[in-house]
Amino acid sequence: MNPTVLFAICMASMAGVTLALPWLSPARFLFGVRVGEAFHKSEPGRQALRMYYVCDIAGIAAAIALAFALGLNRGSTWLLAILLVDAGAAVGYYRANRRLRGYASPADAPPAVREADLFAAEDRLPRWMLLWAIPPFLLPLAGAADIHAHWSEIPARFATHYGMDGRPDGWTTRTPLHLYGMFLFAAGLLLWLLLSGIVGYFGARRSPGRRTMLGIMISMMYLMGTVFTGVGILPVRHFPPWMLIAITPAYVAGLLFWIYRKGSSPAPPSESTPDECWTLGDIYNNPNDPALFVPKRMGHGYTINFGNPRGKWVIAGLVGGIGLLIAFMFWMMR
Repeated sequence: MNPTVLFAICMASMAGVTLALPWLSPARFLFGVRVGEAFHKSEPGRQALRMYYVCDIAGIAAAIALAFALGLNRGSTWLLAILLVDAGAAVGYYRANRRLRGYASPADAPPAVREADLFAAEDRLPRWMLLWAIPPFLLPLAGAADIHAHWSEIPARFATHYGMDGRPDGWTTRTPLHLYGMFLFAAGLLLWLLLSGIVGYFGARRSPGRRTMLGIMISMMYLMGTVFTGVGILPVRHFPPWMLIAITPAYVAGLLFWIYRKGSSPAPPSESTPDECWTLGDIYNNPNDPALFVPKRMGHGYTINFGNPRGKWVIAGLVGGIGLLIAFMFWMMR
């Protein structure tokens, strides 16, 4: 695929996420500040949105200019472009959050101590989880079976990495590790996503939102399983790698639309976390709250309660798990 087209797809996906972010949050919050559902249409609300969009669009424009100035065939160019888009959105969010603090509306005072039966015996995973969580694991298994069936057709040296122009620029030898390692990585990543969803399900207070987040994690398993299994079978199934890349923007667009519809629901679930425990409307720290995860105020989903001692162990486990997977990937490709 032409690097320019590939870069355009990448930038369109990232820009779509950052530009849609203010509308993916619960309607009563704007840039992490509790302002009420109608505030978006007020003049202060529109000013905050304009401030955010100016910074966000400036970051996107700078990323595009930098990319074409340095050239799209360098991996460092893509990394810098992504960081510039994220930086523009972060600066815009910070400025808008500070502007809106004076307009924060009071919340109903939550009780001083709340009970959270996080692991009660009757609190079980939904039955549909097992039905939908198993099929993604069959993808790397099928990929490994395909490689095994065509082992003799694979040359002694084969391509393992492709440049931005779609041409192979990395090669390796035909060994079990190099050919089956991608499927092991895919299975490990699927397991990490599933465990993350389960931990989030039991670590949050009972609400419809935790079922939603578990469903999103399982849907990501299908995406990641398809992409990495597709990469793993490239030695025997020769198809354009851009086909795998094109799946991600379609998934992101569908997910954003679905989240927007959920966020605009006329009866969103209640959220009773105290305002003083939030930093910049995005970081939650409340030692008195037994929940490990609470609904986010910016964007959709849950964020961790840094005040919960178990939260640090959860973060360490999740970060350690993905770190081990990345280390395995580098070891496999050496």
